[in-house]
Amino acid sequence: MKTRCYDGFVKVEKVETDAGPREVVIATDSIAFLVYNRDRDELLFVTQSRAPMMRPDNPEGAILEVGAGRFDTKIGVRGLVVKELKEELGVSATEDEVQVLNDGIPLALSPGVLTERQYLAYVEVTSDRIDPAKRLYGEPKEGESIIRRFIPIQDLSKIPIYDMKTWALLQWFKSHNIASNT
Repeated sequence: MKTRCYDGFVKVEKVETDAGPREVVIATDSIAFLVYNRDRDELLFVTQSRAPMMRPDNPEGAILEVGAGRFDTKIGVRGLVVKELKEELGVSATEDEVQVLNDGIPLALSPGVLTERQYLAYVEVTSDRIDPAKRLYGEPKEGESIIRRFIPIQDLSKIPIYDMKTWALLQWFKSHNIASNT
């Protein structure tokens, strides 16, 4: 038996199981992607305020992370990456340039409480595919104010990573020795 407890951006249901009642957060699946600019041997990240990350040591909740997006529209994995690349990073790419990792199998983010699964992807671009002008990105109607960050490969060890999807994509990147300095 399921009982809806909350119905907003996410939904929360109480589900009766053999082990007793469990609360389940229902959320749409998502994508996360790592962008490498091979001309400049750098990775592109975003910094934005995340309410769940607000703590005394980070009152704004700002964290450095890879680009990401939710399947709030009916387009495929590669299509969503291309859309979010433009929206969050000012980067132009085609679906053919998007490499979906893990054989296209989405990964559970927190299978004990959350239905959301996330596809991981990688995109290589050149400098001419990156909008040189804009500073803030995101969808204002969604409350997004995103700052893109360019991190040279040789500086990766100097940045703290607080986000699992970013850590996982960086581990994949390092294990594939794509950049000249990894």
